[in-house]
Order: sequence, then structure tokens, then C-alpha cells
Amino acid sequence: MQIQRLEMEQVRRFREPLIIENLEPGLNLFTGPNEAGKSSIVRAIRAAFLERSRSNKVEDLATWGVHNPAPSIKIHFRWNDQPCILEKQFLAKKSCSLKIGDETLTGEDAEDRLAKLLGFTLAAKGGIRDEHLGVPGVLWIEQGKGHELEEAVRASADHLRSALPQSMESLGSRHGDAVASTVARQLGELLTASGKPRGDYSTLLGAISALQNDLTETRGLIATYREQVDELGFLRAAHHQDIQNKPWMQLRAQAEAVQGRLKAALECATELQTLETAMSMLRSQSELLVNNQKQRKAAEHEAAEIAKGLDRCKTAAEAIGLRLEALREAEKAAKVAWEIAREQEQQARQAQELRAQNQETLDLKASLAKNQEALEQARHCAARLSATSTCLSRQRLEEPDLVQLRALDQQIRENQIRLERIATKMHYRLEPGVQMHIGSESVAGMGEWSINRSVQLRIPGVGTLQLSPGEDALSDLDQKQAALQHEMGMKLAGCHLESLPEAEILWAAIQRDRAQMEQDSFMVKSLAPEGVEALARLIADAQARLSSLEQAFSTMPAATTPILSLDEAREAREMAEQHWRLQTELLHAAETKQAGLTTEMQMLQANHAKQQALIQETDLLFPQWIEQSRILEIQQGDNLLQQNRLREQLTREDPEMLQQDADRYTKSAQVAEDKHRERAERMGRLEAQLETSGAQGLEERLAEKESDLAAKERRAQRLNIRAQGLGLLSSLIEGHRDALLQKLQAPLQARVDHYLRLWSPGARLKLGAELEPFEINRERGLLGVESAAFSALSFGAREQVALLMRLAYADVLKEAQRPTLIILDDVLAHSDTIRLDAMKRILNDAAKRHQILLLTCHEEDWADMGVPARTVGYGLY
Repeated sequence: MQIQRLEMEQVRRFREPLIIENLEPGLNLFTGPNEAGKSSIVRAIRAAFLERSRSNKVEDLATWGVHNPAPSIKIHFRWNDQPCILEKQFLAKKSCSLKIGDETLTGEDAEDRLAKLLGFTLAAKGGIRDEHLGVPGVLWIEQGKGHELEEAVRASADHLRSALPQSMESLGSRHGDAVASTVARQLGELLTASGKPRGDYSTLLGAISALQNDLTETRGLIATYREQVDELGFLRAAHHQDIQNKPWMQLRAQAEAVQGRLKAALECATELQTLETAMSMLRSQSELLVNNQKQRKAAEHEAAEIAKGLDRCKTAAEAIGLRLEALREAEKAAKVAWEIAREQEQQARQAQELRAQNQETLDLKASLAKNQEALEQARHCAARLSATSTCLSRQRLEEPDLVQLRALDQQIRENQIRLERIATKMHYRLEPGVQMHIGSESVAGMGEWSINRSVQLRIPGVGTLQLSPGEDALSDLDQKQAALQHEMGMKLAGCHLESLPEAEILWAAIQRDRAQMEQDSFMVKSLAPEGVEALARLIADAQARLSSLEQAFSTMPAATTPILSLDEAREAREMAEQHWRLQTELLHAAETKQAGLTTEMQMLQANHAKQQALIQETDLLFPQWIEQSRILEIQQGDNLLQQNRLREQLTREDPEMLQQDADRYTKSAQVAEDKHRERAERMGRLEAQLETSGAQGLEERLAEKESDLAAKERRAQRLNIRAQGLGLLSSLIEGHRDALLQKLQAPLQARVDHYLRLWSPGARLKLGAELEPFEINRERGLLGVESAAFSALSFGAREQVALLMRLAYADVLKEAQRPTLIILDDVLAHSDTIRLDAMKRILNDAAKRHQILLLTCHEEDWADMGVPARTVGYGLY
């Protein structure tokens, strides 16, 4: 099947007729931006083939903003080498006609033939739904639904199976279906789909489980009864032995014995603690005596060292005293030299200041004369500038006024020339003494008069003549001339002028005045940049400074001629000052050192006296300290021996361990007594329980339940064998059906494998019973084979696999001589570059067998398909 031409009008955004022709039998590429109308073309094709013309559920076809729209679609296509034409109209005008070769069908007959031809089901009422789409639902992809395949395949499964070389009916038998149905029904009565028991079988197994639980409980009761009998005998024997031996009495006697040992150990620990306290006091006394002896020896050593220090300080003090006299003389001489150098520097500075004041006075006088001259010029220019500005401010003539006056004068002259050119000329020559009155003027002699308007001519003694020009244009020019002259007069009056020459003379004077103002302003700014007043203040300040300098110069004493220059005097003074400071520092250092030695000697003498006093105080005590230290050492030795003896005794009889033993024996006695009492109580309870259990007849109940259980287990075993047999038979039937299904799917599987090799070499796609993609297996190198359900693939991969499945369905339909048309609206938008290249190869291969209409808004992604793109939205071309 090949669409050759598509015409549509009043379909969505296409208000005017749209014609798409010369479609290729292979790939046809349509591109355009979003909202350009690509999906409208797809919707038109779907509506023409799939929708009923009388349906009212196709309002989305209507052109926006059109009253009573009547969308019309006409498709020219070929099928079985026959030209076909399909025409449909919707909404306002509903009609359908189909022409196949020489046969023409209309209305429902045409729509039924299309449904049979393309493999779909017409909706009984309303618009077509997804479950009715059939083969077009598989081959025609709407925008954004490329990954949705399973439901479309299920809706078209019957049409796809019928296109396969062998049908399911030729591979099976009705008798076999009946057997399979019976087996499945009987197996279903025994087991659920997941293999769990159901019905009577499940009830029987539940009863068996209940009996087994009851038997287990009964056997447990019997075992408990026997255990309680044995336990009662054991308890009676142990209770009789406790009465005879009374073990708690023995344990309490052991606890009392340990308590006696514990008391002796605690007394020993108290004595040891007393000895340790005494030992601490002895050690403190011994340390005090040792410290006293060390202090006596330290005082003797300190006194000797102090004596040496005193001798050293006396020697150094004598040497410093001799050096101080020389340093004081040197410091006095350096100070005198500095004072002389300072006086010389002062004289040199005064001389330099005098020279500077003289130079400043000369500079001020020169600057003052220059500034006074500039001030006079500036004031003169400023006064002239002010006068000129005042004069100009009174003038009312501006450049635009002069331009208008010149323009009016030019118009008056031009108009006067035109008047004179077309006016009536009157030449006159009067006798001497004769006058002629023309209007309000009188003329005599000889001359010429232009008549451009009606005028009265009076000759005294002769009469009156009325002269009028013969042309109407002359009157118009005369009126225009009068208006221009009136406007000229008003303009001159507004500027207080009499004529244009006067205005020209005045404007020239204004221009000269303005030029003079600019020159005067420039001169004022040049002579007094900060202003005339600022220049005057500057001159006054200079005069004040000059007066001050002259007064200071007159009162200054006569300066002596310095021997050195100011720099030489300053350098000499700095060297003298540096030498004086050095001598002063040396003198201060020597005096400081002398004072330090004096202070050190005083401190040493005081410390020596202190140490001597300490030695004299301890002269009598020192022998006593030595004797007391010897006695304390003996006492410490005796104390240490007693402590070692007590520690050995405590090591053998540890109070903490003895306390633990006493507690252990006491608790054990209590536990033994409590256990004897509890055993007696347990014996009483067991005797009561045994009397109760013996009256229940547990052995007889056990025999009855075991017999009932055996009967039920035999019946359950028979049902289990029956279920296993039915399951085996069902598996054999399903295996046979799977083999038949694989044989049925073989042609489709071959086409799928063909496209898979181009998409992902080594991949294998399993098909379900409804011919839908079920599972995909791919080689992953060392990782082995990866299996994934079709629904578990990513969005992009699912769309790619779904597309190659659609192409495989189309190949099978093509081989079965069924019409195939593939429409792809904006597909593979979620594919990476590598996968997109693979899908392009697959589409290029499929285009050799099928007509494909590919619509996309990404023209650049499909520029390498080898076909020209038709642009939608700006006119198809």
C-alpha cells in the first residue's frame, strides 16, 4: 500500500486546502517546529482511514475559529497495483466514498471495506478506541506513544496471526482443545494456579493437619504424664535425703567459721593501718631534720660566695670611680663644642633667611606690578562686557527673526517681479504744467505706471478714467503682495525696526558686539582665571606681605658674614651634637654601672649578714639534728618489719575474700533451704496433676485419632496422585502447544532477529503467546547473558525495541499480501547517538519494503537519511 497524494481542508490549523503529493514508496521525511501541523497531518490520515464519517467524536479535526466546520480529506493510494481514492467529510458535511480500481463504494460499505483491508474494527458508535485499532494501532505511532506496544499488539493479535503462514487451527485440533480444557478443569478442582490445594482436597488436607496437631498434642500430654511420674520419684528421693542431711545447717556453720577468721583479719588490717600512719609521721620528722641540715650547709656555702662577690664589686667600683672623672671632662668639652656649632648654624640660617626675604621682596614687587596691570585690564574688559551685554539684552532682533525677514523680503521681491511682468503698463507724457492723478498720487511730465489693480485716473479739466487689469492672476498676486508686505511690517514693528537694511545693519552690530563680548570674556578669564575680585584679593594679600617683609627687614639687626654655609654649619652642628650625645651616654652608662655596683654591694652585705645570723642560730642545734635523724632511722626500720609481718598475714587471710566466702555460704544455706521447701510444694502439685491425667484416658484417645488419621492420609494420597497425573498431562499438553506456538512465531521471529542484529548484535528477543515482546537477552562479555523483561527496559530502549517489532510485524503482513503503511510521529527523541544511528539503518532497510511517513521537529537528526525533507508550517516544499 502506497499513499501518493494527500489533500485536506479545514483540518485543525489548515484552514485553506493543503496538498501533499509525489510521496515516495519508501521513506518520506516531514520536518517542522512544534505547533507547525505535523500531528495534524497524522490525525487527518487516521481519521480518513479509521473514523466513521458520521461520528460526532471527531471535533478535534475542526479548524479553530470556523463556524460549522466541515473537515474534508482526500487520499490517493495504490493497492495491488490498483489506483484507489478515499474521500471523507466530517461534522457539518458527512460523507464517505472509496474507489478501488473500477469499483466504487460509499458510506458504511466503504468504511467496512477499509476495516477489512487494513485490519481493524470500526466503532459501533462514537470515535474509534485503542482496542479497535488493530494493525494500524501497531504500525501508526502517535507522538509520545512509541514505547507503548503491548496493548496495541493484543488488540491486533488475531489480524497478525492470520497473516502468518500457518494458523493455530492448522497446527492443533478441536479434540485436543477439549481434552486440555477437561484436564485443566479437573486440575483446577484440586489445585490453584500457583499449585496450592483447593476444594475437597484442601479441606481434607486441613482435616489431616488438624488431626496431626491433635495427635501431637495428645502424645505430648502422654509424654508429659510419664515425665511427671519420673520427676515425682526423683523429687521424693531428693526430699528424703535433704531431711536426713540438712545441708543448709552445714553451710551456716561454715559461714560462722569464716566470720571468725574475717574478724581476726580485720583487726590485723587495723593494726597495719596504725603502723602505716606512724611510719608516715616518722618519715615527715626525718625529712624535716634533713632539710634543716641542708639549709645550714646551704647558708655556709652562700656566705662564702657572697664574700667573694663583695670583693669583686669593691674592685670594680674603684675602677669605675677613676674612669668617671675623665668621662665628665670629655662630656663638658663636647657640650661646649656643640654650643659653638649651634651658634654658627644660627648665624648661617639668619643670613640665608635674609637673602630669601630679599628675593621674596623682589619677586613680590614684580608679581604685584604684573597683577595690578592685569587687574586694570580685566576691570576694563569686564566693564565693557557688562555694557555690551546690557545693550544686547535690549535688542529684540534674533537670528530666526532676521532669517524670516530675509525670506519675506525675498518673497516680496519675487512677487513684485511677477506683478511687473504681467501688470498693464501705462506710458504717459503730459504737457508742461499739467498733472494727472492716479489713485491718491499725482504725476507730471513723462513716465511709466504699472496697473495691477483697478485704479481711477483723473485729469483736471478733462475728466475721470477707470482702469482695471484684464487677468485674474494679477489681482491674486496683488493681494498676496499686500499680505506679504503687511506681514513684513508686523515683523519689523515687533523688532522695533523700519526696514530690512536697518535690520541687517543692526544684526551686523549685534554680531560685532557678541564677538567683542567673547573676546572680553576670554581676556577676563585669561587675566583673572579665578575672577576679578579674587585677583584684587590676591594683590591686596601680596601688598600686605610686602609691607610685612619690608618692616621685618628694617627691624632686623645687621647680620655678620658667616664663616660656613648653612649646610656646612648644619652638618658641623649635627656632628658636634652626635659627639656630645655619645659622651653623655658613656657618662650615664658609667654612672649607672657605679650605682648598680653600689646597690649590689649593699644587697650582698645584707645577705651576708643574714646568712651569718642563720649559721650562728643553728650552731647548737646542728649536732642534735644529726642524733635525732639516727634515732628516727632505727624506729622506721622496726615499723617496717612489723608492717611486713602483718601484710604476710593479710595475704594468707584476705578480708575481702573471707567476706565473699561468708556471703557465699550464707546465701547457699538459704538457697538449699528454699529449694527444699519448693521441692515439697512441687511434689504436691505433681501428685494432683497425675491424679487428674490418669482419669482422662489419654492412651485410648490416641489410638482413635491415629486410626482416623491413617484413613484420611490414604484418601489424600489418592488425590495427590490424581493431581500429579493431571499436572503431568497438562504440562505435556502445554509443551506441545509451546512447540506449535514457536513454529507459528518462526516467520515473525526471523524478522525480529533480522532487525535485532542491526540494533544490538547478539541480542535475542522472546515473544509471548500474543506475539508481543516478552523478554530480551543480551551478551555482556565476561558477565554472561543479561536477561530483562521488555517492560523493565529504559524509556529509550523500550521505544527502540517497540519500533523494530512494528517493522517486523509489517514485514510479516507484507509477505501475507496485506497492506502496510508505517507512520512515525516524532519518534526516537530519547535515543542516544549510537542507538539513533542503528535505528536509522533499520528504518532505511525497512523503507526498501514499506512506505514510511516520518515526522520530526529535529531536522538535523535526520539529515543523513538520503531523502529530501518536506517542511511543514511554512508551506510544504
